[in-house]
Amino acid sequence: MDLAGLGDYQVEGFTLAERDRRWQTVRTLMAEAGIDVLIVPTEDDSRYLTQMAFDIGPAIVAPDGPVTALTSRGRVGSAAIAWTPDIRVVSRRWIAGIVERLEELEADRKIIGIVGLDPTVGEPDGRFNYQTLVTLREVFSHARWVGATGLMEEARFIKSPEEIHALERAAAVSDAALIAACAHLARGASDREIAARAVQAAIEAGGDLTTTIEVALRGWTDVGASSPIPIGRTAGEDSTLVVRAEGRYLGYRSRGVQMAAVAPPPPSWMDGATACADAWYRAFDRVRSDRTIREVQAAGEAASAGGIRTGVVIRGQGIGDDFPGPGSVRARDDPRLGRPLAPGACFSITARAQWRDRLGPHLVRWGDTVVVSAAGPRRLGSRDVRIFIGPRPTESQSC
Repeated sequence: MDLAGLGDYQVEGFTLAERDRRWQTVRTLMAEAGIDVLIVPTEDDSRYLTQMAFDIGPAIVAPDGPVTALTSRGRVGSAAIAWTPDIRVVSRRWIAGIVERLEELEADRKIIGIVGLDPTVGEPDGRFNYQTLVTLREVFSHARWVGATGLMEEARFIKSPEEIHALERAAAVSDAALIAACAHLARGASDREIAARAVQAAIEAGGDLTTTIEVALRGWTDVGASSPIPIGRTAGEDSTLVVRAEGRYLGYRSRGVQMAAVAPPPPSWMDGATACADAWYRAFDRVRSDRTIREVQAAGEAASAGGIRTGVVIRGQGIGDDFPGPGSVRARDDPRLGRPLAPGACFSITARAQWRDRLGPHLVRWGDTVVVSAAGPRRLGSRDVRIFIGPRPTESQSC
């Protein structure tokens, strides 16, 4: 189609060499799985393959040639135009565009993979629209349909230097949001005000508008689930702040977690904060190419001592639901948890320390995103590994 006007939306993008690397990686995995054509309806995966930044529709991958990108109104951004000439406006009738491309590829007697068809930890029912699948099976009644969610997870697992640079930018967005939230914590401050400062800081740091900020005010012994949505709670003298920020840059996500306190905490809190930092550093030290996710998790648990129980939550970071996903480190039978890490693997580590004293139960958290490098583990964020306590910092300081 005529691409004139589709690139009017200027978007920073990746190089053609990075495009070729991604397309080749996916096609190699397709060949290994015996998949002839790949349908990629999930937005993150489609953006990974096409660089569409707006009006993102499905992508279709054939064994060769440009990846086909479907869009509703064509506002895909300049980066997508630089990557693929096969961009088709289908007015949100994704099924029409998918059928048209599959007919061109004579796919009726081929094996077709669909991303989002399989259940995952975070999406137990999958993501692919049931009615779309029914229609495709009717039109291509002789094709064989297979789930390919794991294929894209595998393709995205190891990040290139360009991707790691994007994740570093996303980590800077997270840090800016977390520091701004800590800077505004004081007696009388509301969770809405704190969240607003964090969002503003994330955008000013160059983050995508889809950057996720969660803010929860709680007391010293309030360890239950707190609403991540600001509800108008006001900080008191015994309040603590838990902020989770998933900074995003070019769609890439980097998670950070920070805690702060209005006033000096009970004595046991210092021991808990020290144990939390110890757990994080122990896990971080295992982020090496000869280690596994299981070993990283075990290292964080090994910091438990003196009635303080520690652990770490590990989540893949990238442009999509990268492995390990939410809760997957608890799926002990997943063989990928025992696979040696490799340079380019990227995930967030959130350490926690839990204990109980005469005042009740306590919980401390802290987290950052890390990457495996040839030289060893490397942090992507720059905050100090500690809990901020006392008078609020300036926004130029680490919390």
